[in-house]
Amino acid sequence: MKKIFKVIAVASLTCFSFYYTHKAIMLSNQTDPIMQTINTVSKDYEIPSVNAKINEDTITPGICGIEVDKDESYYKMKRLGEYNENLLLYKNILPEISIANNYDKYITNGNRKNKKVVLSFILNNDKYIETIFNILKEKQIKAVFFIDGMFLENNKQLIIDNKDIMYLENYGYNNEYDKTKIDYTKRLVEQLTNNKTKFCLTKSKDSQILSSCSSTSHYTILPTIISNTNPYYDIKETLKNGAIFLLDTNKYTTSSLRQIITFIEQKGYDITSLSNIIDECA
Repeated sequence: MKKIFKVIAVASLTCFSFYYTHKAIMLSNQTDPIMQTINTVSKDYEIPSVNAKINEDTITPGICGIEVDKDESYYKMKRLGEYNENLLLYKNILPEISIANNYDKYITNGNRKNKKVVLSFILNNDKYIETIFNILKEKQIKAVFFIDGMFLENNKQLIIDNKDIMYLENYGYNNEYDKTKIDYTKRLVEQLTNNKTKFCLTKSKDSQILSSCSSTSHYTILPTIISNTNPYYDIKETLKNGAIFLLDTNKYTTSSLRQIITFIEQKGYDITSLSNIIDECA
């Protein structure tokens, strides 16, 4: 028993010593002219975060703020021996209201900070799909495909052959969403591509879909624009930062997809994934 108390006493004394040594070092750092200069100028470099915008049951991602990482900047400059503005290091500050873990809201638009958009399709039949795949390969673009688990089961080789141009996301099973079907399709996608689905899709507000997707930690996408018969015109008229476009897999899309991609790129936009477009610190 005495040994145990002795060990505890030594451990406590060691921790106590480390704590006060650390505090002493930190106090010493604060009196260093380099750190004092960093503290003085740091506010000039701060960019405040922007909260995610929540409107009843919809959400648009916020934007991370930036502040000077004082300790890391100090250690870097200390090695140089003087303050140097070019050696300032920064860290992201998440918004107080963030999209993180807000699964119970519809995402209608991505981050508005950057010129990025999403092209998405529903993959539950093979009509026109090969043509869409070929155009994406030709243009060297990856698009988001909400894939039905039943379609995936029956077309595994098609997905394997084309996975390099697809961000695969969850469209339930046999055109239905519930917790079991979402989980099942998620496992299928993971087994085939080593990627996990993070998003569901709905074309209109549906509390059952929102609840099922939220319960499986999937965000629910309600696209900015859903285009069926005139996709080029729809995108041309509504192109903006963070837009999420859902295009039908039909003859109108295949006949104008090249033109759509060219137009988006000529306007200076990147076509990206849903994960990237909702990233508040991207």
